Amino acid sequence: MFNASQKLLLSSTPSVQLRALLHPPMPLTPRESRNLLNLLTTSFRKHLDKEHGPLTSLPTEAESKSAHTPKNYRSPSHTRRNSQSEKHAADLHLSRVLGNPLLMPLGRVRHVLPKDPMLVFEAAVAKGMMDISTASKCLWAMKQTIIQSRVLNVRDGMRDSKAGTTVLKWLVSSGQANNLDFLRNQEFAVILMQYMIAEGMQDACWDWILKSFKDIPRIFASSPHSDERDRLVVDINRPFHCFLLAMTTRGNSMDDGYAAMSRAIGYLDRLSLEQARVVLGGSVSFLIGLTKTTNWGRPGPPASESNFDSFLQHIPISRPRFKYDLAHLWLLHPTRPSAELALELLREVHTYGVPLIISESKKLGSWQQGMDSRIMHLGLEAAKYLLKQDLYREADEVMACLRLHFATQLDSEAEAASLEMLDNLKFA
Repeated sequence: MFNASQKLLLSSTPSVQLRALLHPPMPLTPRESRNLLNLLTTSFRKHLDKEHGPLTSLPTEAESKSAHTPKNYRSPSHTRRNSQSEKHAADLHLSRVLGNPLLMPLGRVRHVLPKDPMLVFEAAVAKGMMDISTASKCLWAMKQTIIQSRVLNVRDGMRDSKAGTTVLKWLVSSGQANNLDFLRNQEFAVILMQYMIAEGMQDACWDWILKSFKDIPRIFASSPHSDERDRLVVDINRPFHCFLLAMTTRGNSMDDGYAAMSRAIGYLDRLSLEQARVVLGGSVSFLIGLTKTTNWGRPGPPASESNFDSFLQHIPISRPRFKYDLAHLWLLHPTRPSAELALELLREVHTYGVPLIISESKKLGSWQQGMDSRIMHLGLEAAKYLLKQDLYREADEVMACLRLHFATQLDSEAEAASLEMLDNLKFA
């Protein structure tokens, strides 16, 4: 009747289990079903805890960083009867799965309103149609919507929109946050970081910056003045440069930009000052140019003296053209402006002429034009400052230098108007 294997099976089966095989039980009662579910849940949790270790709290900042997840980003969690269940890996795992934007129900697509860019973003993510370029357009469109809503503070509106968090969830869930390739699109990187700054997630930006800085040794392993070195400098500095662009966007104080520069240089303490300037030279030049053009016309309080002085210390005055930038910035100092360095340099120009850049580079012409422009604008700014201080003799000395060496450049209407204004002020 039974074969050998069946006999062996039956002989080793307890009587209770044998009866269950011969007479299947009736369907479970609701209480029995609930008990069975609890047993399965407990078993599942124990298995995950065994594989991943029991969780005594929510993920730490270090764990979040290692997963490339912003510190202020938390996956949505469901209300549980037992608050201690948050300690189980199973609950955390399920929460992340359920909060994954890639698993968003497609039913939401029907409710998308054309005027809400982030609903369009979420619908495209659910359909698998989202990419970096489109995400950038959604973020910019959302910012424009916030501006048009006439909020009192655009940054507050960006913070309340949570658009940065939404896009970060997509980057993490889609695996694109595992490397920094998504920052190669500068337009996307800058607008994303603007939202992250507004939402208080600057530390996540610094995580990306430090990750990129780890490749700095590759710069100095390449040949000096080579195209490869130039490319590496741009690629490695890109996350910080985008962060600086986002931090100093129109409407923000320059103080945050100076503080960010000091922090970045602090992370490069293993490099010489000259090497640090090689890495961050482009960003330093950007911040110098922005300072000179804004002329402290930004809203809010001026930069702090400590941050501004720290920035001045990192300007590479070993390079001749940056000496004139430093003199220009001293005229714009937030607490103790000074024309001393400007007068010293302009007197040298008046006596010996404009310094010539000697190089065989094809960029020689543009570099020389840049030098001429630096000196000319330094002279104009110095003359304005001296006139405001009633130092007419020094102002006249500066203007004589400008007429002697920059007559051609001053022929344009804007520059001529500035010079005429200075003359009128002098004789008033």
